[in-house]
Amino acid sequence: MTLTQDRAAELRALYPPWVIWQSDIGRWWAMRGGGLSLALRDRGAVATVDADDLESLTDLITTQEQIRREAS
Repeated sequence: MTLTQDRAAELRALYPPWVIWQSDIGRWWAMRGGGLSLALRDRGAVATVDADDLESLTDLITTQEQIRREAS
């Protein structure tokens, strides 16, 4: 595995509800598993995030998880 693949595996382990992949042009994507309630959407939660690199994707997922925790 490359360092990037290792980091992606770590990210998947940290956020198991999220499906994480890299597109064929190198952009990183994450899609939230399960449903997305109206209450979460009203707070700014989204089902899918994307970024140019894994660090930015991690930040986006972390923000989304914070929204979910605050809504609980």
